[in-house]
Amino acid sequence: MDSVNSLNVYGGKNDEAPEGVYFVNNIIADAIGPVIRTNGEDMPSSSTFAGNYVFGQGFSDNDDVTEANTSGFNYVDVMFERGADTIYRSSSNTPDIFADLNVDTGDFSLPTTDIDGQPRSGSTPSGANEDIADTASLTPLSSADVGPKGYRPTPGKVYVQSVNIANHDFDSGDLTGWTDTGGTGAAITTNDDVFSRGNSLVLDSNSAAVSQTVTVTANTNYTLSAFMKGSAKLAVTVDGQTYAAERTSSSYGFSSVSFNSGNGTSAVITASVDDMVTNKAAILNPNFDDDQDDWTVVEGTGIGQVQDSSNSSGGADGSIKFKYNSDDSGTPHDPYIAQTVTVEANTSYNLSIYNLYKSDNNDSSIVFGVSSATDISDSSSWVAQKDSVYSELKSAGNEKGDDSFYKDSLSFNSGPNTSLTVFAQFKTTTGAEIRVDEFELSYQGMPAEGTEAFFDSIRLVSHPLSPAESQSAEDD
Repeated sequence: MDSVNSLNVYGGKNDEAPEGVYFVNNIIADAIGPVIRTNGEDMPSSSTFAGNYVFGQGFSDNDDVTEANTSGFNYVDVMFERGADTIYRSSSNTPDIFADLNVDTGDFSLPTTDIDGQPRSGSTPSGANEDIADTASLTPLSSADVGPKGYRPTPGKVYVQSVNIANHDFDSGDLTGWTDTGGTGAAITTNDDVFSRGNSLVLDSNSAAVSQTVTVTANTNYTLSAFMKGSAKLAVTVDGQTYAAERTSSSYGFSSVSFNSGNGTSAVITASVDDMVTNKAAILNPNFDDDQDDWTVVEGTGIGQVQDSSNSSGGADGSIKFKYNSDDSGTPHDPYIAQTVTVEANTSYNLSIYNLYKSDNNDSSIVFGVSSATDISDSSSWVAQKDSVYSELKSAGNEKGDDSFYKDSLSFNSGPNTSLTVFAQFKTTTGAEIRVDEFELSYQGMPAEGTEAFFDSIRLVSHPLSPAESQSAEDD
């Protein structure tokens, strides 16, 4: 239940996919993300898959691996319910999930007893349990079942305690327990955006927010956490201070923030769309997937050239190659590419590119930046620029992309401009080649209206102070 990477058939660091796998009569329920993770590979060859019932946010991470073409898997919600013994078992809504008892398991034998120690019947279901009226001979262990029988230590202090948050998993299917403080844009989603268990919170307006007041203990350490995706912010306000966890991603992930309650005995938890995210200016064809489309290209007459390249910094389809052909005739020229984009005035921006050096000449470089004019030939119009030298990026340990590209970046303020021209210009006459890829122009600000944020499994737990924090609390 609620597992991540539920069936990873291509994990580890091996170069080859596994084979000879037996995966028979299993149940995977409410998987987080795709049930089967192949990392882009095919299912293992020479393997046996049969009698498996699986369900999650998707069948596989590979579009070529589907329920229709992958035998042995039934993509169905088994509708299990958790019993008093904490074990998930079938319910009145569970569909038929008969095990495949005729499958060839090679040198392996199918189990003859279930999780309760009861003998399996001739029509046993898949999974660990078969509903049998007899008394179970095996049960989950408790603390009384383990350790020395002749001695029981005095129960110790509970170091981690959970704070009661009403409807923290949104299992009610509505906002019960939460106050809709934004007025609009807060709802419960039940579609493919659900994290687990059928319901998740979705906010789709910059003003949308839900909150809940909970009781806390003064001068206590706490950690607030949730699984979030989209542009999400989870905050807690206590004793006049606000602490927040933020996440910007197209997939769910665990985010948390820790804090001390100070003199506070109550705290307000708020889920909202993040008010400060990384926005990107609309650069067309920034990865050169479509060669030079959407870019202004200026070359010399045979010597300074702009060409397409199959190399790529991010696994896409290409990049731009600057080349100086010393054997060609013509007038030397520093070729460049440029594109005019819309920007916010008086805003701090970051322009980044990836640079790949394909020669032994360490002096070869490019200059990249932004200009207030569409024709960048007059450098007096340049708002900001930077010489990007590949050898310096490499020795500095800058972020590395595919094909040995290295990332370079430039920060600047847009000033009064509402449009700027991003460019990269070749600066060499030595016969070297340089490739550039993955232009990105970004700034921090409010997300676009309609940006979504998703939340589930919101938790607040207390935990002990460290010795240093305890001494500081006593000194106060």
